[in-house]
Amino acid sequence: MIRGITFSEQAFYSADFAHYQNFFLNQNCGITKGCQVTQDGTAVTIGTGYFIACGRLLNVEEAEVITEVQGFESGYNRIVYEIDLSKENTIEEFRQGSIKVLHTEELLQEDLDAGGMVYQMPFCSFQWSGTEISDFLIDAPTLVLDNIFADVSANFDTVNRQFGEWFDQRKQGVLGMISDLEAQGFEKRSVYQVATLQADTWNSETKTYSFEETYPSETYNLNVEPIDCTQEQAEAWGAILPMGSSRSNMLTALGVVDKKEYTLPISLLTYQKEEPYPYQMAQL
Repeated sequence: MIRGITFSEQAFYSADFAHYQNFFLNQNCGITKGCQVTQDGTAVTIGTGYFIACGRLLNVEEAEVITEVQGFESGYNRIVYEIDLSKENTIEEFRQGSIKVLHTEELLQEDLDAGGMVYQMPFCSFQWSGTEISDFLIDAPTLVLDNIFADVSANFDTVNRQFGEWFDQRKQGVLGMISDLEAQGFEKRSVYQVATLQADTWNSETKTYSFEETYPSETYNLNVEPIDCTQEQAEAWGAILPMGSSRSNMLTALGVVDKKEYTLPISLLTYQKEEPYPYQMAQL
């Protein structure tokens, strides 16, 4: 079953929107507007604004003031916003999110987009002497789209590099196998070579150009492409509108060929149909 989401008369749930935001932000979390974090020696204040945690959008409508009554202990303290999806909201009350004071640097950050239930987003950390705050640090990240896109690009470069390394490792093995086969007398099945499309070789009646004499279709398949063309030659190729034939190694012109009086350099990929050895590979 496929459930419609962004369609008329279909339900759009909070989890759907959270997934979209989490994907778009590349799983980044943080403040999008306001939410200034300050302290006055005895209390921490989170100002009005917006922030996103694991794809979930939250709004600080009124400044939140956190004091020792909410759990300060002597030594290390950390203020986080905790999302707990195991709880149930009501129309009157939002129960799945709350501010908490922790006494450890460790955070519980389950992936809410993959079945996780609890995610703690840090806002600040400090030392509490019993009467005052010291060593105050703001931990809340700020979401900046330019940085997120740069992060996505960096991740792509990393994955691309890792794939290149993986491919290079296996490429050497493949090339070694090809060398062994060539040493045993086997030839490559596919070969690139430069040829020339002669203007006077076109059949003016059928508008065809045959390679059968040199590369009979019983033995070869061909792929023909123009290379190193002048602008005039490229325009000629475009005017010809050539189509290949699967029954013979022949080009058929859908366009104009009768007025072309110059030759056209082409690249031929010749591919032998008969393979004397099943592991022969195309030229790399």
